[in-house]
Amino acid sequence: MDSAHSLVTELADAGEAHFGHRPRIAGKGPCDLWVFHEFGIPAVLWGAKGGNIHAADEYLDLDSAADASAILLRFICEWCVTVE
Repeated sequence: MDSAHSLVTELADAGEAHFGHRPRIAGKGPCDLWVFHEFGIPAVLWGAKGGNIHAADEYLDLDSAADASAILLRFICEWCVTVE
């Protein structure tokens, strides 16, 4: 997805407002988002930190989950104001 798309830039804006610096925007390995993109639905892979995805010892960093929730709330509030 184009990094200049409003979904990407506005989510990055919300992250910057929360953390005080612009988050890194980068491609990630294969995932299920191709389905959305295949049908022209904008989507980004974003969320809390964690590790060992799909393994028996998969984990989620709870502090980053709180940050992710705050950023998502800010993003949704801004998005709903700007999108007609």
